[in-house]
Amino acid sequence: MGGAMRRLTPILMVVWLLVGLACTPFTAPYSEEGYRLATSTKAEALALIARSNESYASHASKAEDMRLKLDIGYEYAKGRARNEDVTEAWDLMRRDAGLLGAYLTKWQSDGRVNAFTRDEASETIALAFDKIICLESTRRAVTDCNAIGAPPAE
Repeated sequence: MGGAMRRLTPILMVVWLLVGLACTPFTAPYSEEGYRLATSTKAEALALIARSNESYASHASKAEDMRLKLDIGYEYAKGRARNEDVTEAWDLMRRDAGLLGAYLTKWQSDGRVNAFTRDEASETIALAFDKIICLESTRRAVTDCNAIGAPPAE
């Protein structure tokens, strides 16, 4: 009986490990700080975009503060384990070739942003923030939040 138990012990350990891994979440747990950061940055970003019909020079310090907040959001997300989906979304938001980062760069280079561009960017950026907020609040797989902004299913 002792020999059979010794042979069974490694098998039981492997089964126990696999069950434990199966119960481990594939995404980071909910973070109140991540959710707060995403919602507050969204509100501030949309308020800043609304003012982009005015000269960039008069809002340069707020634009630079926004870039810093985007970097903070990215670094916070990047520092959390199993948080790649949120990290990628923040990175897309902050890059100069991305969403809000690109918008701020355009505003800086053009001096002012026309109403059409401002409205389109505001909608796109709001949806991108909504995706980050969805990911932070629900901690579901990225595909569950991809429907944000998609046309309604018929």
